Amino acid sequence: MTRTYTAKIEIRRWKAHTCVGCGCQYAYLMCRKLAYGGSTPERATEKVQAAAERTMAHDIDRQPCPTCGLFQPDMIACRRRSLHWWLLLAALLAVGLITGLYLGDVMQAGRALLAGMAQVSGIALLGFLVDLHNPNRDLEANRRMAEQEVAAQRVRVLRPGMPLAPGIEPPAMRPHGLLASAAAVLALLALALPELVRQQSAWPLNANWHPPVAGPGDEIYLYLPDSIASVKGYWTGTSKVTAQVASRPKAGDQVIPEPPPGEFAIESSTRYADWGLSIDNVKPSERSTRQPLWVRLKLPSGGEYAGKILVCKIVLTVRYPVIHNDDRFETSVSDFQHEANLDLAAPLAGRMYQRWWWGGFAGGELLLIVSILARLSGAAALRRMANPAEILEEQAAE
Repeated sequence: MTRTYTAKIEIRRWKAHTCVGCGCQYAYLMCRKLAYGGSTPERATEKVQAAAERTMAHDIDRQPCPTCGLFQPDMIACRRRSLHWWLLLAALLAVGLITGLYLGDVMQAGRALLAGMAQVSGIALLGFLVDLHNPNRDLEANRRMAEQEVAAQRVRVLRPGMPLAPGIEPPAMRPHGLLASAAAVLALLALALPELVRQQSAWPLNANWHPPVAGPGDEIYLYLPDSIASVKGYWTGTSKVTAQVASRPKAGDQVIPEPPPGEFAIESSTRYADWGLSIDNVKPSERSTRQPLWVRLKLPSGGEYAGKILVCKIVLTVRYPVIHNDDRFETSVSDFQHEANLDLAAPLAGRMYQRWWWGGFAGGELLLIVSILARLSGAAALRRMANPAEILEEQAAE
């Protein structure tokens, strides 16, 4: 086993800023503790010293000017940048979560879009509030805080500034903020677009089907309300689906299937799994794993079914392994029947809806990321407005 050596360092140096408002030059005591590992003591020491140099060069503490009370632009930008990076991480995690729930059929298409809109609204609002926060709103309170730090010898005034505080503050980065807000609004519109297209095209929704929009020629699948408990969740099945065209009900009426000979067969399929003659390495938690049953339909492409309601009768024969008390498994066979209504739209409407859905979802999430990147760019521009900071050669006393 390779041994790892750890080197530690404690930084206590004075970092000086020149105020952009009054010209005061002041320094605050920057304290940091760092620890890095390496394959040798020398390598660990090199890494921790390099990290110390980076820390002193780039880290900034929030200390207002003792003369005018102004927080410097780079101090404000550093905090904003950190918070916006956290928002970007939260946005990416939310995208992954919503996508996973949708692809896993845990969340319906419409609810996934609503979740995306809620995510965009929340993160865009937080980003706006981060940029809206102004620590220079009360310069006099900032100046009193700086005086306390001077009295505690954690801040030094190297060169006093103007006797009178000018009362200015770093200007807001309006171009970046406007771009970020515009991108967030466009993200919401993109996420709403698939539903707007569906309503404009008068495509009906089928709440329990995936995808929820279907027309002649589309493929669509349905989870049955039944489930089975089997070894490792294995099951395989054969399906048979017949359908009848139903009369479209008026408000409050029930769907009534038309009498035969309107019944016809629909091409269908379901899960196929082969577990062989034995199942090895079965954990206790896998002895009886519950799995939902599903069936996939390939709808007939005839245009005569467009706009019709189909009453689908589903017969599913399922084979699955179960373990008995002697730890041997045998194959059980069960039949399941289910009836479900399917309201059809125009031919291939389901395929078109899926394209609109993915385009709207991906476009909305990309625009949200553009919005966050615009705010990060604004923070970087704000930081460049500050006067350069410098590290004083004098070591701080312990």
